[in-house]
Amino acid sequence: MTSRKRHIETLPSGLTILLNEYRFYPAVIFDMWIKAGSVDEGELDWGMAHFVEHMIFTGNAEFSKDKFYEMLFEIGGDDNAGTHEDVTNFYVVSTSEHFEKAFGLHHALITSPKFPESEFFREREVVLE
Repeated sequence: MTSRKRHIETLPSGLTILLNEYRFYPAVIFDMWIKAGSVDEGELDWGMAHFVEHMIFTGNAEFSKDKFYEMLFEIGGDDNAGTHEDVTNFYVVSTSEHFEKAFGLHHALITSPKFPESEFFREREVVLE
C-alpha cells in the first residue's frame, strides 16, 4: 500500500486547509466545511443553512444548474452537500486528470451563486418538507 501524506495549514483568514494524499486512488475529492448549521439558527431563520445549501446548486451568472451538471458529469465528476447541526459541507469528486475543471465549476457555484427566483420557491418547499 502506498504511503499517505497529510498537510494542515491555517490561513490568515482563519480558514483551515487539510490535505490528505492517497496515491493509490486515481481521484481527487475537495470537501469544504463551513462552521454553520442548524444549531446556529433561531426560530425565525430555522432551516436557512439547509436552504442556502440547496440554493447554491441552482446555478450562477455563468451557467445554469443543468449546464453545471452536464459539464461536471461529462468529465466523470460528482458532487453533493449536507447540512448538519454545526457544519455545512460541499464536496466535488473527479478523476485526478479532470480535477482542475471540476474544482473550477464547483468553486464558481459556491463563490457566486445566483439564487434564481424560479428555484427559490421550489427549493423553499423542499427544505420545508
